[in-house]
Amino acid sequence: MSRLLLSVIFLGAALVGQDANKKADAEKPEESKAASWTAFVGGTVWPVSGPVIKDGIVIVKDDKIAAVGRRGEVSIPKSATIVDVAGRHVSPGFVCPAARGSLGVTGHNSREKAKDRFDPFSETMLFCLAAGITTAHEGPSSGGGFPRGLGMGGGGTFSGAAKGSYGGFIGKLTRGTTEGFELRDPAGVYMTYGGTGSQRNETRAALEKAVEYRKKRKQWLADLVAKKKDAKEPKSDDVTKALARVLDRELPLFMGAKTRQQLEGCLDLCDAYKVPMVIHGAQEAWTMAPAIGRRPITMLITPRGSGGRATRPYTNRHKSQPHGWSITNAAVLSSAGIRWGVTTSGTGVNTRLFAGRDLMGLPHEACFAVRGGATEAEALAAITLTAAQILKIDDRVGSLDVGKDADILVMDREPLDYRSFVDLAYVNGRVAYDRSKVNLWNHIQTDRSKGLKKGWKPWGPWPELGELQPPTEAGGNGNGGN
Repeated sequence: MSRLLLSVIFLGAALVGQDANKKADAEKPEESKAASWTAFVGGTVWPVSGPVIKDGIVIVKDDKIAAVGRRGEVSIPKSATIVDVAGRHVSPGFVCPAARGSLGVTGHNSREKAKDRFDPFSETMLFCLAAGITTAHEGPSSGGGFPRGLGMGGGGTFSGAAKGSYGGFIGKLTRGTTEGFELRDPAGVYMTYGGTGSQRNETRAALEKAVEYRKKRKQWLADLVAKKKDAKEPKSDDVTKALARVLDRELPLFMGAKTRQQLEGCLDLCDAYKVPMVIHGAQEAWTMAPAIGRRPITMLITPRGSGGRATRPYTNRHKSQPHGWSITNAAVLSSAGIRWGVTTSGTGVNTRLFAGRDLMGLPHEACFAVRGGATEAEALAAITLTAAQILKIDDRVGSLDVGKDADILVMDREPLDYRSFVDLAYVNGRVAYDRSKVNLWNHIQTDRSKGLKKGWKPWGPWPELGELQPPTEAGGNGNGGN
């Protein structure tokens, strides 16, 4: 046998062997990566979707919630990392339905994805995580975080065109990584109920156009099923297509309206076009809650009110009916069966003059709803589950339910206690904020068992002041003042 013939035989055998190996590799079951387990053990668990669980356990597998229950009812995997939360509180991450800058996205517009301009090391994001916010919605806004106007006119939290604008985005505060950031981009359609007749006509024309496009699209789909050769997909602009999805209840429509007159106009649109709405602003909603409750309408409200000096116009000589802002707004909406979420007056982070009215005060804003008569359960849901439902992302976030994203807060007190601090914030099962490692609130004493710190001295331009003395019998404060 010639040397050439032997070479051909050996080469053929080698090729056959390679093909056999490839086939065997293809038939092998893919080796799964070992799951990562985390168990939060011993704390008070606030699922939001169900009753509070004392001495509870939350099990996380990779980036999803795997089990929630009482100690003894839930088995902990042997390989799980144990997070001892005894004496602390575990809740779902807060969902902020209106934010600016919280997601570390700059220069975003409707022509590009937010994830392409996402800064995972944003300091603003860190402040929001420290306040418990793990998911946020950033819609279009004309302001820098606080309302510019002093009156009751105009829209609400978001800016929007009379004919609608398609944009915004919803994302996770995945500080330190870009993985798992995006939830929905664009987020929805934004309108403002116009103050002039021409603006209101624009809004009606836009909705009418969406209704017609929706009919044509349904006919096109029917033609495809019938295998008609001349079936052609209808063409339209992005806003009209998005409004058609709103009519199908796939996307939310954010409608800005504050006064009763504006709200009545929104109800007329809702009836005429069967269009569900998320109305923001809504300061006078309490004056007509039953009428709103009969429609597919939800609300985003600021319980403390917004709008500068005109926030609380209890008396207006030009109006004889109830009007203006009321701290009972949330409670009245609940009594009419209306779901509502909480927004802050300032939709950005402010560490100067108006601190406390910005995003870092989101849970405090919910507390004011309780002060106005809402229940604590409703207020907590307004920044978790209800907010997620309004944004149409409740299949992913908003409560501690099996299968949902592992966005979890560990707090030193109850979620709506104004003294509470977030010790740990998990986003997608990963630690995004650890108070012990971030020098934001370390100067504040939180361990009350040790008593107040001694030796405090005034700072700034008054170093000559000593410890304040108690009032004397003769009056005054013992320091020469009254």
